[in-house]
This record gives sequence, C-alpha cells and structure tokens, in this order.
Amino acid sequence: MKGWHRFGLGAAGSLSPSLLNVLLVDAATVWANATPVTLIFYGIRLLVLSLVGGLWAALHHSEMNPAQLFQFGIVAPALVLGGFNAVNVPKGHALWATPVYAQSKTAVCDRTNVLYFAMPIETPGEQRDRGLYGRQSDRTWYVVTDVYRTFNDAELARVGVGARMGVRAKVYCAPSRNQPYVPFAVVVAENVNQARATVVMNRALALGYVHTFLFNVANP
Repeated sequence: MKGWHRFGLGAAGSLSPSLLNVLLVDAATVWANATPVTLIFYGIRLLVLSLVGGLWAALHHSEMNPAQLFQFGIVAPALVLGGFNAVNVPKGHALWATPVYAQSKTAVCDRTNVLYFAMPIETPGEQRDRGLYGRQSDRTWYVVTDVYRTFNDAELARVGVGARMGVRAKVYCAPSRNQPYVPFAVVVAENVNQARATVVMNRALALGYVHTFLFNVANP
C-alpha cells in the first residue's frame, strides 16, 4: 500500500474524535460566542489533528489493513483532544448545553448606573487560544466588598471603598444567590484572573472589609 494511501486513511480516522469533540465538548468552549478569529484557528486545529492522524498511520509501513490504518488515525488526535478537554471544559457545564454567562436584568437593578456581571470581551490572543485549544479567558473574576439592600447604601459604600483603596469601585447588580434581599454589590476589581482577584480581595480584607468575596462569572 502506498504511503499517501495510508496517510489518507489515517487522516480520515482523525476526523472521528474531532467530530465527537464538536458535538460533545466544543459547544461549551469554542462555539459559544464564536468569532471569525476563533473559527479560523479552530480550522487550523482540525487541519493539524488530521495531519497528526495521517502521519501516525503512514509511519506503520508494514500495515496493509485499511481498517487498522483508520484506527491508527484515531489514536493520536484522540489523546491530544483528551488532554485539551480535561483542562478546558468549565466545571459544572453539561456537555450538550451552551453556557449562558450574561446576568439577567431585574426590576430593582434596572438603573443606568448599575452594571451587570458578564464575561470579558476577548482579546485576539484569547480568541486564538479558544479556537486552537478550547481555552477560555481566565479574566472571569470579580472582587465584591459587600452587598446592600438599597442602591443609595451601595453608592455611599462605593465612594468610600474607592477612595480608601484607590480604585474605581462600581455598583453591580448582586449575584443571583444574593437576590432579591440584597440586590446591589460594590465591586473593586472586574474581569481579572484569579491570582489578581485574590490579591485585591486580601487587600480589602486587610483594610477591614470583612465581607469581601470573589465571584467567578464563568462558574456562578
């Protein structure tokens, strides 16, 4: 059997784990809010996996069974995809469900000066990583110093916290677990990674804001 024939069978076999990944995993990582950059690099990812599967099958010079060569093409891409998925699938997300991160508006929070927790706008580099590796942005963390019953209380706290910490504090509609009893939250860091959020939280705690907590919008 010619080398290109073995390569073709392996490349065809590599499509099997890729198609399963499209249906079962990528719906929660790549296809949610896909962008042109994400799709371009996702295509590059599929091409590379096909090359890996084809080359792995082509290296088996003595194998003449087409079915066996097809299976060889499945192995290497499946291992690569398994590694990606173990790291990148968000915890708590059902495989068939597309996650929804946008916080729904409530009547009590429906003000022009109240913000809502949301996923960050991806940078081109983050879009590239999501397409190639299924890796989502890690800038999903917020630091909340406290929650309040009224907007006026939250606004007063925002001014005080911002001045004391030297940051631009903002009033957000509180996480759903705090609704409807304490619907407003004062946030001192938004869309940062976990390491940065932890630093800001510890600083707030050291200044006496004992109710400070972290909120991850990707896993509310």
